[in-house]
Amino acid sequence: MEERIREWLETQGYPLEMKVASLFRSMGFRIVQSEYYKDAETGSQRETDVTARVDCEFHGLLVRIEFIIECKSTPDKPWVLFTGGRGLADPARVAQRAASKLGSKALMELCKRKDIQDLALFQMHERSAYGVTQAFTTGNDTTFASATSVSKATAAEIAETNEYSAAVSPVCLIAIPLIVINAELAEAYLNENSELIVTRTNSGTLAWRHKLVGEPHTIIRVLRVEEVESYADDMFASCMQFFDLASDTFKRMANERQNNCVNRSGTPGGN
Repeated sequence: MEERIREWLETQGYPLEMKVASLFRSMGFRIVQSEYYKDAETGSQRETDVTARVDCEFHGLLVRIEFIIECKSTPDKPWVLFTGGRGLADPARVAQRAASKLGSKALMELCKRKDIQDLALFQMHERSAYGVTQAFTTGNDTTFASATSVSKATAAEIAETNEYSAAVSPVCLIAIPLIVINAELAEAYLNENSELIVTRTNSGTLAWRHKLVGEPHTIIRVLRVEEVESYADDMFASCMQFFDLASDTFKRMANERQNNCVNRSGTPGGN
């Protein structure tokens, strides 16, 4: 029985989720698996495969960077990213990240700083993708469903964080939608002679023109499972750098919020 169950589990993708969670955890992230969220469009409960987060507090302001992760195992059907054109401008690839209200405010202030732009956390591939599909298949579009699912999960996390910040305690959230695949990955583009070029790759960035997270682009990283360990390691280090480089901004935001609370309460310092 145990062997039959193991073989069945391997066909369902559960081992991929477990591996991704384990690798992010080993790099220092706090992990939540199978977290549920409310689909804002349908009202139904849906499940997030893996959430990896890291926090830092500045004078009572909690700053959280969170990776919302969708895992897909399709070993016999490669994913194809359609790339081309110019990527986002340097300030835009920082400012247009999925974030809570406080997170967006912070990113708008920080987006023009080159030291922030240079962080691995905010990098995009030279040729970002505008679309994605799955090769050798017809019918259900797994890639569209995955991109939609991870974007909705991200949007739900942002909405929940905004509610918590307003009612309980301030949280500055920056969210990174991530799709990890157990499959080959390729990019397709036209060269200068308008010839179709297809090349293998291990990762890509989908700058999706879908405003599910409230930004002009929903920026989604697509990553083969073989790259997860090094990616998680790089991201944890980059998160720590971000907290350090942006500390003055977050401390000032925390102090401004505290002062506003004092003024609204009518205690000394108020109107």
